[in-house]
Amino acid sequence: MDIHMKQAPSDFFPASHQPGLFRSSAWLTAWNETWGTHPSTRPSGDAVSLSSGTTLEEMIVRTRTYKGSILPITTAFPLGLSTREMPSIRSEYFFFCNEDDHLSKTITRYLDNALQQSWDQFYIADVLRSSPTYHLLLQAAKARQLGIIHAEIEPTYAIDLRQQDFTTYLGNLGKHTRLRLFNRRQHLKKQGPVKVQNIWPDRTAFFQLLNDFHQRRWGKACYRGRNRDFINLLLDRSTAQGYEVDFSVMSVSDTPVSVVFDIRYQGRQYNFQSGYQENYCKSVALGTLHFGYQIEAAFNNPAIQFYDFMAGKGKNCDYKKKLVNRTDEFATLLLVRSHWLKQAYKLQSLLRRT
Repeated sequence: MDIHMKQAPSDFFPASHQPGLFRSSAWLTAWNETWGTHPSTRPSGDAVSLSSGTTLEEMIVRTRTYKGSILPITTAFPLGLSTREMPSIRSEYFFFCNEDDHLSKTITRYLDNALQQSWDQFYIADVLRSSPTYHLLLQAAKARQLGIIHAEIEPTYAIDLRQQDFTTYLGNLGKHTRLRLFNRRQHLKKQGPVKVQNIWPDRTAFFQLLNDFHQRRWGKACYRGRNRDFINLLLDRSTAQGYEVDFSVMSVSDTPVSVVFDIRYQGRQYNFQSGYQENYCKSVALGTLHFGYQIEAAFNNPAIQFYDFMAGKGKNCDYKKKLVNRTDEFATLLLVRSHWLKQAYKLQSLLRRT
């Protein structure tokens, strides 16, 4: 059986979930207070300040880079996003607002306001290709003679919890995936008593575990510098507004062996990060097994409709693809204003084809 259920792609991120965690006031405020002061930002003399009524959702940021180390490029992008120059925590699912009858006017107004500032290209990452936002944005960009570059197309992954229960979901998985996600729980229990618990709000203990696991696997901590400050501010603001944080720790004989960091918001459970002790038990994939507990709990929570793995692949394989029953695609767009830059991108495209 094909685990990817045949449903309307536009239902991948329902209107009731929009604009989503990454365009929420908690996210944008935390980003503005940590990354908004980054030295790469270029102050704009004609930019409208918040005091004059511009909201965080409407604000744009500008950075200066050089193409070929010679030609200067000013890139504008919506506040809250991660870029090469400002590598904040990735902001996925870009929406201008809730997708309603006013969306076309909202996008038109946003682009027209952005065009009042000076920039060569406008960067917008992780727009769902199935969404009205994506199609109306392209339409508005073409009407304004902006060049459109699809800088990247990338899959995003989620489990739709609405049409089935956990047992049915397991039955639709491949045999090997089901084994890793659920059946080998008994193997782990042979190592000692297994416990899965949410240790929120103990940030110190959780982030120490997560950073330690990441340091061993990837050679660097998960959250550090501005991103450490950003995630702490996000947690402060999101929980004050009713979001739910899950600092899930899986322990064997009271020794932590795996962690999963999720945030629940507007019917969606976003999986932010995970980490585990490598080579703990050869017969058990600790990370996948821990996800099994998280997914089962999400199925049992009537307030959650999607368990969202978002974009990104594992170190050795695309494990998310095997776990989910819904997929969509993100488009990262460059809306090019500068004539010379349009020509440069055309030349670059031709060279790639030869």
